[in-house]
Amino acid sequence: MDRTSRRRKLPLDSTLLRVEAERARAEAREHFFAFRQYIHQDIVWGPWVQQVSLELQRFYEDFVAGRRPKLALQAPPQFGKSSAAEDLIAWVAGRNPDLKIIYASFSDDLGVRTNLALQRTILSPRYQLAFGNTRIGEPSWICNNDLIEFVGRQGSFRNVTVNGAVNGMELHLGVIDDPVKRGGPTS
Repeated sequence: MDRTSRRRKLPLDSTLLRVEAERARAEAREHFFAFRQYIHQDIVWGPWVQQVSLELQRFYEDFVAGRRPKLALQAPPQFGKSSAAEDLIAWVAGRNPDLKIIYASFSDDLGVRTNLALQRTILSPRYQLAFGNTRIGEPSWICNNDLIEFVGRQGSFRNVTVNGAVNGMELHLGVIDDPVKRGGPTS
C-alpha cells in the first residue's frame, strides 16, 4: 500500500473513532451500566455488577417518575456496593445537576472518601465529555469535603454521618451507605 492510499484511509478511520466515541458517551448519558463501563474501563464486569447496575437504573427511572422508590443493596463486604452508590450519584448529577443529593454513612471518613471520589469522577475528562453541563470547583461555588455545589445549577452533593444534622437542607435523593459500623471479620 502506498502512502497516498494510507492517507485516504486515515480520515475515515478517525471519523469512525469519533462516531464510536460519541455513541459511547450518548449511551453513558442514558444507561447507568453503560456509564459505569465508560467511566471505569478497568472494572471486572460480572453478572452481579451488571444486575446491580440494572436495578439502580430501574430505581432512577422510578425516582424520575415520582414513585418515591426505596432500594437496599445487600451483599458481602467488598462486592462493590459503595462504588455502585458513588457511580449512581455521579450519573444522577450528570443527568440532572439541579438535584440536591445527601449521602449518609456511619463515619465521616467514608463520607469524605465518597465526596472526594465523586469530585475526581466529575472532574475527569471522560465524565466532562459525557456530562459537560455538570461542573464543580469554580470560584464562588462550594467544593470541599462536606459539600459540592454544581456550578450554575441548583443542585448539590452533601455528605454527613447518619447521626449528623441536615436541618435546613433540601433533599431530592438520599443515599445511605454502611449506616452501622461492622465489627471484626466475623461480622
